[in-house]
Amino acid sequence: MNTLRFLFFISYSSFLLNAQSNLKLTDYYNNPSSYNPAYIGVTEGMFLKGYYTSQWTDFEGSPSTQVVDLQNNFDNKNMAVGISILNDTFGALKNLKTDVNFSLNFKSSQDISFSLGLKAGINSFSTDYQNLNILDRSEFVFNENISKIIPLVGVGFYTHGDNWFLGISSPNIIENKVSTESDEVLFKSTNQYFSSFGYNFYLDDFLFKNQFLTQIIEGFPISYIFSTKIIFKNYVSLSINYHPQYLAGGEIGIYLPGNLKIAYGMDMSNTNGISKYDNNYRFSISFQVFRGKANWSDRQEFDKPYIIR
Repeated sequence: MNTLRFLFFISYSSFLLNAQSNLKLTDYYNNPSSYNPAYIGVTEGMFLKGYYTSQWTDFEGSPSTQVVDLQNNFDNKNMAVGISILNDTFGALKNLKTDVNFSLNFKSSQDISFSLGLKAGINSFSTDYQNLNILDRSEFVFNENISKIIPLVGVGFYTHGDNWFLGISSPNIIENKVSTESDEVLFKSTNQYFSSFGYNFYLDDFLFKNQFLTQIIEGFPISYIFSTKIIFKNYVSLSINYHPQYLAGGEIGIYLPGNLKIAYGMDMSNTNGISKYDNNYRFSISFQVFRGKANWSDRQEFDKPYIIR
């Protein structure tokens, strides 16, 4: 087995044992409802987003993820519901996750609001080892394909003011594992915890949106990412992100009439990894309807620190 296949096998085995999503912290930053159900409903009206990301480009069997996120805040502004569908592929592994998010929103004062969120859904895991070039198929992990549906339940808290926000969440508080008949663990879902903080400030015609996102996974070192996004008059945005010891990258976004936004980003590894195979790309398109309208004049909503598109 050559070096690339060996590295792929190690990464793939680690993925099975921990049953984590292919999403990087950059992707979580761009899809806050994936880790915090309390996030939905902080904006008005309906929100729809499509998101695609790929990792280790030019590497056969490399991970790719597609996300569709739909959110709706009802007219009473105290309740919001959303649905998120995530499709992961990584070599022989396929993971389809569907979850429903629900949040209750309150105002503690004229300037400060907070939300409580609940997430419920299922992960559908399956494998097809025929997609792997395996030298020794007698290894137990490759004896038979896997097909398993795993429930998930998550909780979250979100609070914000005019220029800041703070969130704490766990997208899944249920631990699950899949084992062979001989009690060998093939994969295991572990608890994850997230905390996020953001702050906005203006400099003439430029809006600076800053966020610090932390991820805690049981049995792993604490991971965090810092991102700064600069928006010019709600027409174009440019962001940079830094994930120490792992990734650094950026993204450009264009705001279009009708509350449409398209964005393209790229991350590169900070480690001495496998050269060009470390590159990661992402693309997204989003649409938001405020107060039942989709007018250009509503674009000032983008200024709010807690809206992440």
